[in-house]
Amino acid sequence: MCLEKLYHLQKKFSKHEQICWSYQRLQQFITYKAKLAGIHIRYVNPRLTSKRCPSCGKINNVKGRTYTCRCGFHHHRDVVGAMNILHAPEIL
Repeated sequence: MCLEKLYHLQKKFSKHEQICWSYQRLQQFITYKAKLAGIHIRYVNPRLTSKRCPSCGKINNVKGRTYTCRCGFHHHRDVVGAMNILHAPEIL
């Protein structure tokens, strides 16, 4: 299982504290349950996961929910992020 290592949510607290806390708690809960089930968690860097084309690797600015690249690849932005997270190197 792959999760983004959310550095900025762990160190920064502001008006978004409750939102940040909920993402962090969700990640902790997923990690806890995965360990109970014997599932390895792999953490990856979240940088550019929704901007990098999974087909050609080009960085694109994303407008709206649909990701479109000049190479012809297009998909929902969340799917692009998930594909890039799956193939990203693990942070040790």
